[in-house]
Amino acid sequence: MKIQPATKAQKDKKASKKASGKATPGKWDEMNRKQRREMMRKMQSEDLSLEVVHPHAAGIDIGNASHYVAVPPSRDPQPVRCFGCTTAELKKMAEWLTQCGIRTLAMQSTGVYWIAVYDILEEAGMEVYLVNARETKNLPGRKTDVQEGQWLMKLHTYGLLRNAFRPSQEIRTLRTYWRQRHDLVRSTGRHIQRMQKALTQMNIQLANVISDISGVTGQTILKAILDGQRDPRELAAYRDCRVEASEEEIVQALEGNWQEDQLFVLRQEQAGYEFCQKQITECDQQLAQYLARLEDQTQGATLPEETRKGRRKKKKGNPQFNLREELFRMTGTDLTQIDGIDVMTAMTVVSEVGWDMSKWKTENHFVSWLKLSPDNKISGGKVIGKGRMPTNNRATTVLRMAATTLRESDSYLGAQFRRFRTRLGPPVATKAMAAKLARLVYRMLRYGMKYVDQGAEFYETQHPQTAGHSSQAKSRPARVGNHRSCCRGLKLRPRVSDGEFLERERSRPSRSRIPFACRHLCLLGNATLGHEVNRKAPQPMTTFIMLASHRGQSGTAMLLGSRHDHRQAAVALGQARSDALQHPCTTQVEPIQMCQLGVAGIGRHH
Repeated sequence: MKIQPATKAQKDKKASKKASGKATPGKWDEMNRKQRREMMRKMQSEDLSLEVVHPHAAGIDIGNASHYVAVPPSRDPQPVRCFGCTTAELKKMAEWLTQCGIRTLAMQSTGVYWIAVYDILEEAGMEVYLVNARETKNLPGRKTDVQEGQWLMKLHTYGLLRNAFRPSQEIRTLRTYWRQRHDLVRSTGRHIQRMQKALTQMNIQLANVISDISGVTGQTILKAILDGQRDPRELAAYRDCRVEASEEEIVQALEGNWQEDQLFVLRQEQAGYEFCQKQITECDQQLAQYLARLEDQTQGATLPEETRKGRRKKKKGNPQFNLREELFRMTGTDLTQIDGIDVMTAMTVVSEVGWDMSKWKTENHFVSWLKLSPDNKISGGKVIGKGRMPTNNRATTVLRMAATTLRESDSYLGAQFRRFRTRLGPPVATKAMAAKLARLVYRMLRYGMKYVDQGAEFYETQHPQTAGHSSQAKSRPARVGNHRSCCRGLKLRPRVSDGEFLERERSRPSRSRIPFACRHLCLLGNATLGHEVNRKAPQPMTTFIMLASHRGQSGTAMLLGSRHDHRQAAVALGQARSDALQHPCTTQVEPIQMCQLGVAGIGRHH
């Protein structure tokens, strides 16, 4: 069959298509470079419109004296208007928004200026979004109040803004009372510090013999001084029997240089302290009355009895009523059963976040809102950096403080926190334990769970490799000297406690004793790299390497380095590592004598 030749019209059509280079529908591989470039330009020029989430949205730029409100241009001939900050102007703003058919608004949390606008618009039946200003300041070009309101309206229309958490009105009232009390306590502390400064400038060392000048003895002596009494023995006679310092020591501390100007400052600070104490008492009374009006959430449950000794004693600075009972009646659970969380911490958390945890979908959302989750920067499936998440959330602050108190706790959480400190370091461990406490609070408030401490021994049985950390973390000696450079990547393990080491040294002859203050050992299979600090020697740091061998049941050891030859010690360390891979065993180094050639000590293998 013969192929018919192409007609002139078909040839002209192909030539024109090739000359124009326009992209036609077909496979990407069949296009030339010009056609691909044309197709890409066409794809980029297509209008990829966003989905409208809030069609009846508006944006408000909050200010001190005026507020700029922006609505869609189709709702009003003047889509951007300016309103004042008075109550009449704010009500006029709400009426205009209602006439425009606005149902939801977005505003930035600027200072405290947004609170009045938020309350009035919420009363008008509108849904108000309170957004973080950090998430809305990517507007290109010069920024004006009109553009800011329009930008907020556009972002809110397409659902690109997240609403901030704001508790209910009853929680906000409770938060106001509790924050006011906290500020008064801080003011009281500042007055006490200024009183101590005035006394110190007159060389009245009362703070050195009395632990707290705001106590019974301190206040009695201060009031007598302000009344004109200057005789140290007359002032020392006001000493309470519970004060450890003797009356003669107090007499010596009260001998000073009395100055008129410092006495004037002392009088004013004492009056300020007494005024703050009166204000705290009134705040406690108002707080107790408000808590009594809240709904009972216990459902007939009884408050568990406190059996821990440290929790039975009433601490100074706590409210003058039983706050633990009120918290249990208000939330239906006892948050103070969690180790590290006392009644003050529990009250701060409840006053900031409330007891309705349904605002957060999961406990991870709650931890993330508290800024206690890790801020890892991931690219290509790898963590390329870790950022910091600063916050001034009061609930986060008290949870961090509660986590630090677990270091000395003989509980499950205490053992876990000490393990975190060993592995991660104090800052990261504090953040991780605060997140753990936040999760426990979330579960107890959300699901009504009860917390039962299983003890530090139970945790150590689950993690046998860290069984010694719980008991050694409290008395572990500090790392002395520049041992990190030569021990980088190694794990330090104290093999012999300080008490055993000193007891062995006392039993030896005086000439062979080693006056070491601290010792750290790093184990590498059967090779041991050690450091011993001799504070009496001219050179404080000594490096030595012990290599154990298999020449008998008792074993021998070779000294491969001394403090005078660090290069030889480094070479010996490489030999010890290679030998450790061939002959794995465990070693324990014990210094037994001093050598004449300046060697730190000799070890033997057990």
